[in-house]
Amino acid sequence: VTLQTLSRWRAALAFYRRALRTSPRWARLRYAYGLCLFKHGQIAVAQGQFRRVMRLLPQVPEAYLGQAATMAALGNPAMQWQDLQEGLRRFPHSAALRLAWADVLTERRRYADAAVEYRRVVRAQPRNGQALYNLAWVLQKMGRRRAAARCYKRVVQMAPHWARAHFMYGRDLLATGRAGPAAEQFRQTLDLLPASAADKRRLVYRALAQALQALGERSQATKALAKSTELIHNAGLRRGPARRRSAPGPARRSDPRRPPG
Repeated sequence: VTLQTLSRWRAALAFYRRALRTSPRWARLRYAYGLCLFKHGQIAVAQGQFRRVMRLLPQVPEAYLGQAATMAALGNPAMQWQDLQEGLRRFPHSAALRLAWADVLTERRRYADAAVEYRRVVRAQPRNGQALYNLAWVLQKMGRRRAAARCYKRVVQMAPHWARAHFMYGRDLLATGRAGPAAEQFRQTLDLLPASAADKRRLVYRALAQALQALGERSQATKALAKSTELIHNAGLRRGPARRRSAPGPARRSDPRRPPG
């Protein structure tokens, strides 16, 4: 944390405290205060603010998200589960609550149940790219690669600069025998990833090599594999048994442990 960031955070907290002394029943301001506390690690204090919001303005679904997020951060998944269930009981049409609920189901590897919930979010918000991406991810875990690829296709159409979505789409295309379109997705991923993301780029080059090999383009596949090896050396990565690394791009799922904001 830089001094500038720390200074801004302290200034923000001071502003919220002054404003809340004047307007202690301003629920949405108190939610923003709790969110600021949560983002900077003051979880227990944030929890108290979210609870007050729930009492002051019980019709605000974000308060239940905030409460659930603090429970998860404090290592109490049972209470997180309970808070989300209560929130959905009160606000069955809240896409944000349902998305967080689906994410928790995914964390518990209840992929079929999570898929049902993600679909409900997508039906309510057809352009919710995160819900659609998460749906694709659980479909892939269920072995439904073609259905996952269809979802990823919609994601990259909505978010053409999302590198990870292109990569995941390419993987499912390759897994279902469509090496040509897969190679195109891997190339687009490389175009979107910065040169500094060497570890991610090497994974994409390796996947591109597999797609080119499947297409019978052996010389191009060899070049892509050589590029992957070159990146390993340039980044100073150790040789040996490959460790499991994250795929390129943003995180695969929304984080159910963090409230929205």
